[in-house]
Amino acid sequence: MNNNEKSVEESLLVTACEVLSKVAEILPKHDRIIQRLEPRFDDLTARLNEMQSEHRKQVDRAIERGFRKMEDSINPLLNDREILLNALCRAHSDSLDLSKGDSKKAAAKRNAKTEAMVASLEKTLSDFGVEIVSVKGRPWEDMSMRAQGYKEDPSVPNGTAIEELSPGYRVKCNEGYRYLIKAQVVLSRKPASDSKS
Repeated sequence: MNNNEKSVEESLLVTACEVLSKVAEILPKHDRIIQRLEPRFDDLTARLNEMQSEHRKQVDRAIERGFRKMEDSINPLLNDREILLNALCRAHSDSLDLSKGDSKKAAAKRNAKTEAMVASLEKTLSDFGVEIVSVKGRPWEDMSMRAQGYKEDPSVPNGTAIEELSPGYRVKCNEGYRYLIKAQVVLSRKPASDSKS
């Protein structure tokens, strides 16, 4: 190696030593900077988490408002459906009353038309999922019957539907069945002499 090469090598070593000493001086400063920045970083992380939490709450509130608006717009439709079904049930019940005429001659004239009307209404009700429920002969049930009177009848248990003035109408729902219109019935009652003895 000649002198030039040695001097270049020495100058490189000197430069490397200077760089290392500068790095050694900077590292503690760097650590102090990191120590100072760490709480700020933690604070920023906490703020970011709060913002994300608040954003989630805002999104949840927006979704809740959306569902409420949707529910508000659906409820009138459900109410309209309920009104329609009740009207159909009442029309069916009224058409059954029409076929129960005073005289056989009057009933015979109305019979063909009312039978066609009753059949059409029954099909429509069935299409909407409405069941026509006959309760004659069944014991009293508050959910499905409305008592319109009582008759003494010792042949059946007390509180049995011995006459059905009009049938009940029900639809299937999540909880089982829901009655749109309860059956109008006359209930049996034990004769007064039986109840005293």
